[in-house]
Amino acid sequence: MDYLQGRGHRVETLSPFGSSRTGHVKIHIARLPLALLWQGAGCLRHWHLTGQHRLLVMACCERLLPGPSVYTLHVDLDRVGSSDALLRWMLRPIDTVICVKEADARRIRERRLHGNVKVIPAYIPPQRPVEPEKELCSWLRAHSPAIVFMATHWGTTAGLPTYGLDLTLAGFENLLAHHPRAGLLALVPAKPRPSEQESLVADRLRTLGTRVRLVDRPVDLLAVMPAADLFVRPTRTDGDALSLREAASMGVRVVASDCVARPVPCRLFRSGSPADLTGAMLGVLDEPSGAASDSTEYADALLQEYQRLTSGS
Repeated sequence: MDYLQGRGHRVETLSPFGSSRTGHVKIHIARLPLALLWQGAGCLRHWHLTGQHRLLVMACCERLLPGPSVYTLHVDLDRVGSSDALLRWMLRPIDTVICVKEADARRIRERRLHGNVKVIPAYIPPQRPVEPEKELCSWLRAHSPAIVFMATHWGTTAGLPTYGLDLTLAGFENLLAHHPRAGLLALVPAKPRPSEQESLVADRLRTLGTRVRLVDRPVDLLAVMPAADLFVRPTRTDGDALSLREAASMGVRVVASDCVARPVPCRLFRSGSPADLTGAMLGVLDEPSGAASDSTEYADALLQEYQRLTSGS
């Protein structure tokens, strides 16, 4: 949003499904088609949503509205949960389908779900500086190495925590034999952990004590990255993982599971293996910190697609 506005484009983010993020305009779902129509025939609509019922809303709106439209698939295609016939119907009125991962774009093409598919990672570098979290950064700097983990929900994959807090704690405990002054900052959801997940981590959290700090309030990852030595993402399934790109953009070393293809630079470990996670962390900590990476080409590619679709409007 900041990227587009900074280049002189008018942007409005409508939220019919409950998002309360800054700058999002809440709107009743019944008023959504009229609100979109009110923007004018020349406006481009970019849909960011997941879930079959939300895609049905998109499909119905798009059959009523003039002008170009784009849909971004952020989750694994197989997790959408629809048959190919229904997916094909829901995507038919969309001009361009953007995938954040090449694997999903390949599946869409192979299954002939849409004729115009592009791969553009979702990451756009911050358009304004992020104020550091001074107290959390101070805590991280008191540990060496300082490791950061983040989970945005307590969902599961095949019955196990999707974000892998259990894996992180196990790998971190093993790491302490080599780095006894290490500290782990875990940014976790405010919602209490489900009981079945609590049983996976409770004993280890007690054992690790003050070496681990759980923060269950909203924290911008970029606000703690200046004090981090390593960012870990041991997810059991994933999208493009913006957090990996955010860490890399600040020159922070990253370790992630190999459940999906990962951006470079990133050290991979075998998904689900705490021992492999420990080995990857030890290996990457022996390397010098990387130079900050710049991924503005993703934003440029998205803007070019917007301009292509609206060039006749």
